[in-house]
Amino acid sequence: MRLILSARLLIAANALFDVLAAAEIRQQPALEAINTAAQEFAPTFSADGKTMIFSSTRASGKGGFSHLYMSKLVDGKWSSPTPLHSVNSQFNDETPYLSADSKILLFASDRDGSIELPKDAQGRVRVSFDIYLAQWDGKTWSNPRPVQEINTPWNEKSPSLSRDGRYLFFSSWPFGDMQRSRIRVLDLKSSGNTIEDLPPHINSGNQETALVPGEDNTRYYFSSRRPGGKGGWDIWQTRFDKGVWAEPELLGGNVNTEGHEAFLAVSNGNYFISSTFNREKNDYDLNIEPIQEPKPAVVKKEEPKPPQKHWQVQLIDADTKEKIGGYVRLEVLEADSEKDAAYTAEQNGGANHAIELDAPKKVTSEEIVRLTGKSAGYLPSTEDTDVPTIEAGTYLLPLKKMQKNASLDIRSIYFDFDSARLKNSSVPTLKLILDFLKQNPKAEFEIIGHTDLKGTAEYNQALSEKRAESVRNWLVKNGVAENRLSVSGAGESRPVVARKGKPYDEQNRRTEFRMK
Repeated sequence: MRLILSARLLIAANALFDVLAAAEIRQQPALEAINTAAQEFAPTFSADGKTMIFSSTRASGKGGFSHLYMSKLVDGKWSSPTPLHSVNSQFNDETPYLSADSKILLFASDRDGSIELPKDAQGRVRVSFDIYLAQWDGKTWSNPRPVQEINTPWNEKSPSLSRDGRYLFFSSWPFGDMQRSRIRVLDLKSSGNTIEDLPPHINSGNQETALVPGEDNTRYYFSSRRPGGKGGWDIWQTRFDKGVWAEPELLGGNVNTEGHEAFLAVSNGNYFISSTFNREKNDYDLNIEPIQEPKPAVVKKEEPKPPQKHWQVQLIDADTKEKIGGYVRLEVLEADSEKDAAYTAEQNGGANHAIELDAPKKVTSEEIVRLTGKSAGYLPSTEDTDVPTIEAGTYLLPLKKMQKNASLDIRSIYFDFDSARLKNSSVPTLKLILDFLKQNPKAEFEIIGHTDLKGTAEYNQALSEKRAESVRNWLVKNGVAENRLSVSGAGESRPVVARKGKPYDEQNRRTEFRMK
């Protein structure tokens, strides 16, 4: 049995599912068999409006795991729900969405097989929510499979499809940080599986989530905590027509209350909303409100796309070129400078997708981007590139497998001019090597110093040896056994480029770590 810390159990980080001691059920006759003292939320309907699938924690209580249930409309009332055993797991299954033909069921789950993050300080495995898909064969639902095109170490929830089936929408936020929730879209008819955020007037930074199509192929609804609402989360409406998203408006009528409203669905002339109804009650029940024709939305003029906000890095095996998962740190530094990084971002990721890192808001083409990659069973790696290169597309960062004679060239260990004295700016890279040696106690390195081609061969040989010794001394001082490290100098005898001057001197000056 795994000890998990899932986003569903991080209740404090997700106010959509806060659990209070008191439970009040606001009952409507048609929903008597649906609402309980537990959570009922995120309904979705068949095209004829006679079948509803929704999420509920009724089997394990308000604070327990959520699962999917099905109910039928009989004589104006919804029948007692039955669990979807062929779809549900032993963990969380929620926020379902039925396609227009009712043959595809999308939902979110943190079941076994979802992307796992490194364990937390208590040794618990952190499991993100991923999007899953099941298909109806006329008798039963197929075994759900993950939608690899969109799943990442972030939480992905609340999937939906446009009425014409072209766009797949979903909500996404970093594990445990729903404050950064945003709505994203994948154009299923485009090549390349490009995923984009909806524009800033939709993703306003106020925890937008759960976008669903409305009564036609241009109307959409979503939940947000933006100013101008009635309570916490409220339902907002917008239109998407000819590639342009309209400015959102608060949905009128009796849909929104002083409590929280989310996960709206449209069926047979009614809105079905997950609602807490008031500020004191934070367990969700389903509510039905008749659709009222909204005022025409104001179409926002199409604006130029903002500069790229994310950079993508894919770790690969240096020999086979196969994709691998791991950790990437990104630093932006001034050109020709050894100062600390002006901007840093880091992220873990699996092998199926490039690792997406937030790009700095302001960056110039002259700045240097330093990328550091780590993966189990591989040597760490660090290399520099420029801003235009990383903005041009997914950057491939190769890692070498841990094996005898595997070597790592590092150029971000700096020394005082004409000296073997380490500069403080070398510490982040030295810590990278230190962490690797501590995590791999049997690993041993030969540290080899290399110089540029300036000066005499004798002088460069001596300098390279002294610099290798300085690196070893720093590692030993910080806890590495001296017998795990040997040193040598190559001087100027093994240049990467047999030329002098910029940028060749920088390429030739390096510290090599070779596994013994």
